[in-house]
Amino acid sequence: FINIYNLLYLHINALLGNIASKFKRKFFFKIFKYSIDKCSYSLEDIRDGILRGMSVQCIFRESNGI
Repeated sequence: FINIYNLLYLHINALLGNIASKFKRKFFFKIFKYSIDKCSYSLEDIRDGILRGMSVQCIFRESNGI
């Protein structure tokens, strides 16, 4: 998951540029997510829940019937 975390971080920086504001950075870590195996993970989910070993909840995406 460390590689996914780094990739998501770089992907967001490429799209939005560097975020200097502390307020905007807070949302930066929560809003943008990657979907992995029917679960959505934000930077915060990966950092705190997986890499630091704290609890993380899987957010299931709705299936399109495919």
